[in-house]
Amino acid sequence: MVVGGILGYDKPKGRTKKLISDKLNAKTRNIGKKQMPIDIAAFVAKMIYLGEKIENIELTDQLEIKFDDEYSVVLPYAYPVIDNKVIVTPGLVEYLRGKE
Repeated sequence: MVVGGILGYDKPKGRTKKLISDKLNAKTRNIGKKQMPIDIAAFVAKMIYLGEKIENIELTDQLEIKFDDEYSVVLPYAYPVIDNKVIVTPGLVEYLRGKE
């Protein structure tokens, strides 16, 4: 099993299918229409494996990480929300802020 795809465009371009899946003649699955970073896709897949219904998993449309009052970065990918908290890989925010 391979988990992942080619991430990078705000509007997915189908590159994973064209460049990888079709060439490997691989059977594919997806966990929704929203694009997720690989670590988050694996996390959501595990939630589903553990019994959570995909329609019950709340996902953001994007994530904005503020550096200060003036600067921020917007990640245009889906992240799960659990108990009103966006789930992000530990260390990611610090890394993007340059503090790791």
